Amino acid sequence: SARLDLNSGAVTQVENFGAFSLFGDPGGDLQGGDIPLGENVITFDLFSENRLQGDFLGSISRNFTIVDPDTATGIATLAGAAEPEPLDACPADDLPDVCPDVGRIGAPLVDELV
Repeated sequence: SARLDLNSGAVTQVENFGAFSLFGDPGGDLQGGDIPLGENVITFDLFSENRLQGDFLGSISRNFTIVDPDTATGIATLAGAAEPEPLDACPADDLPDVCPDVGRIGAPLVDELV
């Protein structure tokens, strides 16, 4: 299982099965939510069993920036990402780690963690 924590408790979610979703996924239906513009940090606390039980396996944090695509002239990047994506290269059907068009964190980040 995993505890997802955005910005030191601004949003938290416990997930027992993939796909891990910061805003929940009742019945497998991924829910959207807002992530504030600017600097953010997400932390994943990983456990060996459901409901945050069993062994604590570790914690992983990633800093990232969400920019307003209407006013930005630069790029949005995930800290440690090899190649940042231009703002206009964020198709809705293929969410990258940070997608400024929708302000959500996609599955590729979580896949890196497990």
